[in-house]
Amino acid sequence: MAAGGRTGGSGERGLSQDRGRRFTTEEQEVAWAASLWPVAHDVRWEVLHGAPPGSHDVVRAQVAERLRRAKT
Repeated sequence: MAAGGRTGGSGERGLSQDRGRRFTTEEQEVAWAASLWPVAHDVRWEVLHGAPPGSHDVVRAQVAERLRRAKT
């Protein structure tokens, strides 16, 4: 269960539809910033438990885009 399943996109649209309104710009930025925590936790777990580093490569590939969308 690597970071690939948490990339946003269609999931973001689905959550917005479930709420009956579009996310505000600020809500989108917060969601993208928060999306880094679970994937960072996956990497931490892999390192601590000697698991193959699958999430690490995914995070490295996605971090710049996630931070750009978070406007950090």
